[in-house]
Amino acid sequence: MPRIPLICNFSCWRTTMRALSLTDQTQHPVIWCAASCLVSSIALTATGASPSRWLLLPMATAGLLAALAHPAPRGARWRAIVGGFFLAVIALALPHRPNTPPITTSQKHESTSLLVTSSPERLVDAWRFEASTPSEQTLRVRCPHETCREAPLPGDILLVDLSVLPWDPPSHPAQIDHRELMLERGVAGRAYIKNLQRTEAPRGMAYAIRRALASSRLDLERRLLKSLPQDRAAWIMAMTLGSRGLLHPAQRAPFNLTGTSHLLAISGLHLGALAAILWWCIARLSLRLSPRRVARHGTRTLCALPVSALMTAYVIMIGAPLSARRALMMLVGALGAHLLMRRLSNLDALGFAMLAALMWRPWVSREPALLLSACATLGILLSVRKPTQRVEEEQAGWRRALADLCRVSLAAWLATSPIVLWLGGELPLLGATLNLVFVPLVSFLLFPLMVLGMALLWLSPVLGTPLLSLAASMMEGMHMLAAHVSCLPGAVIRPGAPTVWWLLPYGASVAGLFAWRWTSAQATTRGRERALSIKRAVAILALIMAALAPGLHARHTREGALTLDFISVGQGDATLITFPDGRTMLVDAGGAMNTTYDPGMRAVLPHLRWRGVHTLDAAMLTHADVDHMRGFFAIAALATPELFLTDPRQVNVEEHRALLEEMEVHGSTVHLVDTSSTLEFEDDAAGADERRPVRVHIIRPEPENTPERERNDLSLTLVIEYAGVVVLLPGDLEGGGERWLLQQPSLAASLGAVTIQKMGHHGSKTSSSQELLDVTMPEIAIASSGRRNMFGHPATEVVERYERGGASIWRTDRDGLVSVRISRDGEIEVFASRDL
Repeated sequence: MPRIPLICNFSCWRTTMRALSLTDQTQHPVIWCAASCLVSSIALTATGASPSRWLLLPMATAGLLAALAHPAPRGARWRAIVGGFFLAVIALALPHRPNTPPITTSQKHESTSLLVTSSPERLVDAWRFEASTPSEQTLRVRCPHETCREAPLPGDILLVDLSVLPWDPPSHPAQIDHRELMLERGVAGRAYIKNLQRTEAPRGMAYAIRRALASSRLDLERRLLKSLPQDRAAWIMAMTLGSRGLLHPAQRAPFNLTGTSHLLAISGLHLGALAAILWWCIARLSLRLSPRRVARHGTRTLCALPVSALMTAYVIMIGAPLSARRALMMLVGALGAHLLMRRLSNLDALGFAMLAALMWRPWVSREPALLLSACATLGILLSVRKPTQRVEEEQAGWRRALADLCRVSLAAWLATSPIVLWLGGELPLLGATLNLVFVPLVSFLLFPLMVLGMALLWLSPVLGTPLLSLAASMMEGMHMLAAHVSCLPGAVIRPGAPTVWWLLPYGASVAGLFAWRWTSAQATTRGRERALSIKRAVAILALIMAALAPGLHARHTREGALTLDFISVGQGDATLITFPDGRTMLVDAGGAMNTTYDPGMRAVLPHLRWRGVHTLDAAMLTHADVDHMRGFFAIAALATPELFLTDPRQVNVEEHRALLEEMEVHGSTVHLVDTSSTLEFEDDAAGADERRPVRVHIIRPEPENTPERERNDLSLTLVIEYAGVVVLLPGDLEGGGERWLLQQPSLAASLGAVTIQKMGHHGSKTSSSQELLDVTMPEIAIASSGRRNMFGHPATEVVERYERGGASIWRTDRDGLVSVRISRDGEIEVFASRDL
């Protein structure tokens, strides 16, 4: 190795050793280093930087060992920031990507072997685990229960027939790119086992330990499922074993909407409660068995090692989720510092945990889970009062506890709110209030009750079942309360897709508030008082900017154009129309035959949040097929349209009748379209000279000799006219319905001027006839279809038919969200979330 790299190695190693060392609570170099490392990792990952690797060994070693090695000199904070940057460079330079290239095309393999490398996760109808192929590619495998009678354990060698698929890119701008995250983790693709021929037993001590832990977890799951119904056992499994595969989307939805979903995951809250229970049990046992040893060494010294070992085994058994690893590293760091007679503050423990996570898996800097977990913990630590900060007046114990609880809940909510706003385009206003009720209930009663019930269940089902049943009943009560709160007016603020005008001032104000409070607590000298004054001025300025942010955001997003968003909902239809005056109309809401996936909840509602839509002005169901209708049930409760349009000829469908009842329950006015009509929307945002009305023609096809059970040809059809541009949305019209359209003299002028046309019936070969295209001749054609759908939509001959007419083709299966913007001047812009 050349001399210069050697000198750089030694210099960086020495600087980092000093920067990461611990000192008193006014310095906190570890948390500064961790914050610098996290920010640098995000920035370097975004730029795609690939630094040289000759700094790897010394920097990676110093990054984790120096935190408990040396006292910090003066100025350690700034050296910690520099050290954190170099640690980020080293972490990203580590070879964490798979050696083999990722899966890019669908493949089928027969009689191939798989080595199971992870503990299995129980889903409703399958097992999910990670496995390695003979070519050393790691796949995320799904095996149906009918095929895998027993759960595959780590180390099993399976001889299988399977289909391999690549990871799908995000279909919406607001979605996280899970494809990149999985590739960073080394998982090249996903697979589905069709046939399991045989299983071979593994060898090796490492696999034996992992199999024992996985078998213990699966045994507890089996005992739990025998004792309780599946929907009630799902709560217990999620909160104690980290297995959320059995949670139905309807069970998760209220917690997600109210910002309390952290209660359903293994987090620091759960691990802290479990560690406290173990600590208390071991301490009491030690006092009873050997009081002299306790007096000589202390309770902490005797409890630190067994609690750390038991918590580590527990985290490994549940699959080591990210939040659990972060909490475990904080616990192990604090206990390790105590054993080594070092002083480790809470902030430095958090920094130690972040550094360990970033050095172990550098890609976690791109996961929102780490940001949310770190920010929530940091907010809580900064909000906890020290004895010197508490008021001098005598207060009752319960008042002080309530005040501390309110402060902690509000701090966690504030600290994570900028990230929540950035990810979802909305902010649950009542999340902090619900946490005031839920967090103490879960921490001090519900989770200990679950842990005790699981321990008793392992001994005897008769002992553990009553406690677990009580805990599940309490979770159902929390679920009902969260569902009620999520539907309250004003429960969330929804500015839409975050822009610099909204997110930056808000984030600056939150950071300013925490800086203000922390500096106030630390200010004791004149110099610190001066710094405090400056930071107070910055915080006040940030608050003023935050107060002005909503108006700036509204002015920035008021485009005064007609926008059509063709939402990617899989094999189905969902189109959001935003008129120039800001009013909205949703045409269909997607749906799926599989009831475990709800496009309304998973795709349409997130898009409405991204667009900043609280409630819809109107919604229309073209016809009562499940791929158009089923998503409306979630819309009815959480974005209730003022007016719901549907066809009375479809009311004989049972699910359609249930949807109408759901709409009426939530206050929507149901209008049965019994004849064609026209709606007109004025462009109030434009001046008198620029004003262009939007005309929406609702067409009710009535083809002859069409039975009501053939719902496709009865689809309600929209013809939209704005600024000289005509848009045709034909629903699922097929040949009979298209011929009826062509026979209507009142539609001849509009059909002859079509510029944008959605392919009928998702691009099926039974729709988009040549006779219709000879009349419409669209310039832009959009197909709403599912990725790799079984029907082959859109059909190749239909796509070629549009292309021969000169139309540009856009597809939700390939392009994701397709957004068409029509300006007042008739200019058309088309945007897509991906281009493969």
